[in-house]
Amino acid sequence: MPGYVATVYVEGELLAMGPSKLDIHDYGADALEWGYFGAGPSQTAAAILYDITADPDLTKRYHQDFKREFIANFEQNSFILLETQVWHWLAKFKKSEEGL
Repeated sequence: MPGYVATVYVEGELLAMGPSKLDIHDYGADALEWGYFGAGPSQTAAAILYDITADPDLTKRYHQDFKREFIANFEQNSFILLETQVWHWLAKFKKSEEGL
């Protein structure tokens, strides 16, 4: 939709994608997006994980899986994702990756 810019808020603050573009990977996305599998959702996944964990290595390793599990599957209009959901997913995903 022309003129539309998706925005993501974390605890009432606008989520900046700049740090994820500089420290994780620059997907060339102009805005954070979700609801499909592409560059915008990849950047959104990286931005959210990096914002929550502040861990660039963890974010680099898991943001694509996080995108596939959450970001790409959210409705286009809006979504709510709790930080506890992210931490729970990370713990569960790491365990399954380790075969536990």
